[in-house]
Amino acid sequence: MHHHIPYSFYVCKGDRRPKKGSYNIALQFGHSLTSHDKGPGSLGLYAKAAIADGNPNLIQSSFIGGLAGQWLFFGRPNDRFGLGGYYYNFSNILQQVTAPLVKFDDALGFEAWYALTVFRNAALTFDAQLTDPARGQKPNAFLLGARFHVHF
Repeated sequence: MHHHIPYSFYVCKGDRRPKKGSYNIALQFGHSLTSHDKGPGSLGLYAKAAIADGNPNLIQSSFIGGLAGQWLFFGRPNDRFGLGGYYYNFSNILQQVTAPLVKFDDALGFEAWYALTVFRNAALTFDAQLTDPARGQKPNAFLLGARFHVHF
């Protein structure tokens, strides 16, 4: 016996009338915490927060933030670094639609990186990330990485 549950049941929770209107509000902020006239280096803070109705938007709310800069660490004025994090609250509607196939939750993650200037036009960047993925049945992931970047 084949049971068919219409897609609109999940999306509209039984209400088949077309939806009128939608909203998505976002606020973004960035601020320099240091001034170049007070010495070498820089440090900045950034953040973005958003909220939406979650239908038809896939993301119902989110927050992204971090701290980044170029600082005089150990006599290394050209090195750069950053710390950041994110949280995505995926739409309840999206989670309902995907529920028969896959567990789909919110996503959360953090990252830290340091770019070590090797030559005037080259840097070696080290990166660490911790993420709690949206796919609910997947375990948290911890990633380490490195890359070599050359500017021409």
